Amino acid sequence: MADEEEELLKFRLEWEKEIKQQDDVKNKLRKKSCDVKSEGDLKKDLLEGIFQRQESKRPQELIINGGEGKSEINKGSTANEEIIRNKKSEIILLSLPNPEGSTGENEKCTKKQKVSKLDLEESHRSGTPLLEQLIFDIDEVTAIPFFDLQLPREVGMKILGHLSMWDLCQCAIVSKSWKSLAEDELLWFKIGVDKGFMSKCQLVVEGSNWKRHVRDSIMQNRRQQQRWRERVCRITPMDYERGGSLSAVGMSNSLVCAGYSTGTVLLWDFEGHDGPSYKLMDPLIDGQERPCVTATCISNGLCAAGFENGRVNIWQNMFPHSPVNNFSVDGPVKSVAIATNRELSVVALSENEVRVDVADANGRWRCRQQKATESKLQHMHLLQSTRTIYHQYVILTRDTIELHDTSGIDNVTLIDQVIGGKITCSDCTADTLAVGIGSYGYGILGNKVRLYQVSSCRLLALLSGHHYEITCINVRDSPPNRLITGSYDRRVRIFDTRCESPTQTLCGHSDYVTTVQMDEWKVVSGSRDGITCVWDQRMASMLWSTHARHPVRHCRFSRNRMLTANIPEGQFTHENSWYADDLILHRKNRGTLRLFDFEAENVSLDVPEICSSNYDDTTGYNYNIALATPYDVIDE
Repeated sequence: MADEEEELLKFRLEWEKEIKQQDDVKNKLRKKSCDVKSEGDLKKDLLEGIFQRQESKRPQELIINGGEGKSEINKGSTANEEIIRNKKSEIILLSLPNPEGSTGENEKCTKKQKVSKLDLEESHRSGTPLLEQLIFDIDEVTAIPFFDLQLPREVGMKILGHLSMWDLCQCAIVSKSWKSLAEDELLWFKIGVDKGFMSKCQLVVEGSNWKRHVRDSIMQNRRQQQRWRERVCRITPMDYERGGSLSAVGMSNSLVCAGYSTGTVLLWDFEGHDGPSYKLMDPLIDGQERPCVTATCISNGLCAAGFENGRVNIWQNMFPHSPVNNFSVDGPVKSVAIATNRELSVVALSENEVRVDVADANGRWRCRQQKATESKLQHMHLLQSTRTIYHQYVILTRDTIELHDTSGIDNVTLIDQVIGGKITCSDCTADTLAVGIGSYGYGILGNKVRLYQVSSCRLLALLSGHHYEITCINVRDSPPNRLITGSYDRRVRIFDTRCESPTQTLCGHSDYVTTVQMDEWKVVSGSRDGITCVWDQRMASMLWSTHARHPVRHCRFSRNRMLTANIPEGQFTHENSWYADDLILHRKNRGTLRLFDFEAENVSLDVPEICSSNYDDTTGYNYNIALATPYDVIDE
């Protein structure tokens, strides 16, 4: 600032000196010099005023350069006229405040100002959604008092409907009005439906406190998950000594249909208060013939069983005394399926024949379709789809995949034909079919999983990563876009259908895997040596395992229960003799059917009487039981 003041003073002195030297010029030039002098006096007065203002207000910068002033004087009258013309604009420029001195204050004031109209117009032109604009308005930088706005309750619910459960809990602590809106019954009912704690069919009743219901369900799920991790459960064996060895098992919800080597079919129900109970199904066996049960299936209203001699019996779950329908196919029954969503249909499969029976509205059964094939049939899946008028089912041979329907017309669609490989296992959902492909020891098509869309017969994905033949696959009970497989290499693999390689591989079985199932956080697998393992997906490690004598052929779990079936490989049947009914097969040959209930309390409520002493007994022990703290001996 001092240098600038010195330059300005020097400029003033030189300018005055030049003006005084104009007196000796001729008359012609004297007139011009007088004009210049008058203009110079005006400029002089202007600069003096500027100098005085500079001394009083001390501006930081001066928007006039001394060099420019000299050049203007040298230009003559033209420059002087330009100075007079721009005199007013120069004064305005010099009187402007310096923005650098108030930068911090201006920023603070700008943060507290409302959103300008220009910003709103720019947001509309950029296509910003209304919800994002509202969130921007709620920002702490703006001065809009959002918490004091007056909004209709319906609009507020529409806004809060986009928030998560955690965000709703945060909104509930703002104020009383926000709490009443964030704890609305409809909002928490929708959250409960999204979480799977309740169904959409339930009525939203005011005062039912759905928020507490959601909270209790979350806490119950946490306790249930902790019980699964720590194996806190009650194990109930479901044995039937007079049935021989266990041969087939089918499960639906809380009902289990079990078949035995003596031809006995039992319907187990483990929803009772006293534990699992069973009903004996009357098989209507002619004479002394007692074929082994080879396949079972159960739904909410019906159950079916296929026998070794090709016979198929169908019962109602409520009336197990006599079958409602029975028919026969050529050869032992390999698979039975039931569909109840539109019309009652039962599909039975043997090695060379498939038959479809349907029931009308009056309950009368008739055969709608019966086909015989030359190739050996291996697998059959009945699709529970609602897109078609008739039920559809998929039949798999050793190298072909075909789609059939139950219309009675021979409508066959070839989905795929495997060349250079063989089909080892399969599973399906309503519109997705997963097939495990094995190899004959050569080629590159083996040991992979093919994923098909049944409605379009299109190959969706080809999943690789197996080193040996695939033994089991599960896509029906898996989360969306995921499936799980088991292999001869004793490994369990979890796939995401959107990528080719497995996302996780679980190692720990000592024999090849026979059955697998998964949910969001755990995996249950069984192997040929009778070991059932429970895995944690997040840690990729085994939580616990249990063992039985025979291979695990069936393992299914729900949120709080798990059913395992260890079925012997060779069926131990009695000969047809007069004393066969009195013989009971040894336990080690019968197989095992066990129920793991993770909801039941496995702790006794009180100390048993044999372990307590009231000092009234005369002996220190009973029944040769050695107690840690024996009774006191009281002599009479």
